Amino acid sequence: MSLGLVNRVVPEADVMCEARALAQTFCDKSPVVMRMGRTAFLRANDSDYRRGIATAVESFGNVFATDDAREGISAFVEKRKPYWQE
Repeated sequence: MSLGLVNRVVPEADVMCEARALAQTFCDKSPVVMRMGRTAFLRANDSDYRRGIATAVESFGNVFATDDAREGISAFVEKRKPYWQE
């Protein structure tokens, strides 16, 4: 299934460099939260609109209950790089 989303358009010669840079931004995020987000996206994508919104709201709450969420907020406030659990 294709969502038809475009993040940016770059010259063909720059595609791999840009893809690696985007992948690195994902790698810098909390692995726990990234997994939760992917699961929520897949669940919401297989649902009707109202159920998808309910899934997103539930997932958002679950993310904020994690140690990584607390670490992310602390790192932001302290202006430092976060230290993720995994």
